[in-house]
Amino acid sequence: MSWRFVPAEGLYPNELRYGSFRREWIEANTALSSAVREELPRIELQDGLAWGAPYSRAVAWAAKFGGALVLVAPDGAPLSQQQRQELRLIIRNSLATPGTSDKPFPRAIEAFGYSERQAKTISTTEERLANCYGALCGAIEVGMKAKRWLVSNDPGICQGCTANHAQGWVPIEQPFASGAMAPANHVCCRCDAVYCRDPTRSA
Repeated sequence: MSWRFVPAEGLYPNELRYGSFRREWIEANTALSSAVREELPRIELQDGLAWGAPYSRAVAWAAKFGGALVLVAPDGAPLSQQQRQELRLIIRNSLATPGTSDKPFPRAIEAFGYSERQAKTISTTEERLANCYGALCGAIEVGMKAKRWLVSNDPGICQGCTANHAQGWVPIEQPFASGAMAPANHVCCRCDAVYCRDPTRSA
């Protein structure tokens, strides 16, 4: 049996797309992530080094786009603007709290009213979207010029993700073959991306 969570029908569109790519994303995310970085707790690593929580760009992305692609409320009706704002705050705060990539994150979504299965689907998908789009914004911010899709090691990789990986390096502001700017390509996608300044010098 595949590792994949069985997505709750109708929670998300079949493809996870935010619309046309806009540089305002990067500018807004850069400003917001700087503010987020100041508020996040510092994490002591095993080697004794202390860093700001590493996902400030992801938290910033979630503060603006978290839950933007969720289609339905817990009762199955279309998600209202107020409900989306509440869900976005839950997603943002969950990502801002160290250690919430496991049980506390889906539990927070479940407390909003979604079933356990729906909550796991939403938390997995939103965490991947925030991390990957936050990373894309950061890569453009620091001058990266190309990106490459990395498929996960899990079985059952979809055709869209496989096609993205087969492209190799593409210009950083160009969509991948599937139309996604960055992972996730679909619900519970586990793919990632890597960035570079000069793809001709990359292995």
